[in-house]
Amino acid sequence: MKKLALICLIILATGCSKKEADTKTPATPPAAVTDLGKSQAEQTNVILPLKTGNLWVYQVFALDTIHDRHILLKVDTFEVLKDTVINNETWWDSRQLGHMRGWMINRNDGLWMRMKGDTGEFLWAKYPGLVESEYSGTIMGVPSTSKVMSNSIDVEVQAGKFDCIAYGQYIGKEHILTRYYFCPNKGLIKMEIPDSTHTKIFMGVDLLKMELK
Repeated sequence: MKKLALICLIILATGCSKKEADTKTPATPPAAVTDLGKSQAEQTNVILPLKTGNLWVYQVFALDTIHDRHILLKVDTFEVLKDTVINNETWWDSRQLGHMRGWMINRNDGLWMRMKGDTGEFLWAKYPGLVESEYSGTIMGVPSTSKVMSNSIDVEVQAGKFDCIAYGQYIGKEHILTRYYFCPNKGLIKMEIPDSTHTKIFMGVDLLKMELK
């Protein structure tokens, strides 16, 4: 039960997931970067558009292992609330999946995040990034390693069909894995947790609709 609770918390907060063996050495964290020199509203090529009022609505589902079928758990929302200045940079306050709160910023190497209650920040989605490139960080005190899996993969959800960048993320000693899919300038389209066999989805999040200002 503790492991299941951890999986649910991580996927709803940041998009992490299922246990899988991993023998790779975590990549060296990226060097410090500077802001793009433009306001978020002026940035035209970003992995997640950050502007007050931007809203994404998702369907959360999970695998019913007894009946071997997916069941719908709830509808959840990701919303950009307002901007704020942190260390001379403009970050965006957001209400995230699972009602978590945090700040986000698009820098020249991708989307960074700071969770409320945590003093650190981490690179959530490297953009742009070469396929197979890896990057590491710490999420709420737990080490993580992510990899760009594909720069172009078609993902179809209720909100439509999108050309996405696919990422894989491992977190903690359990090497919990999540795959997540971003469409540049549109945002997060899908997240999924594969089961131990990688043939079924243990838990997932699909985009139902979005409202971009």
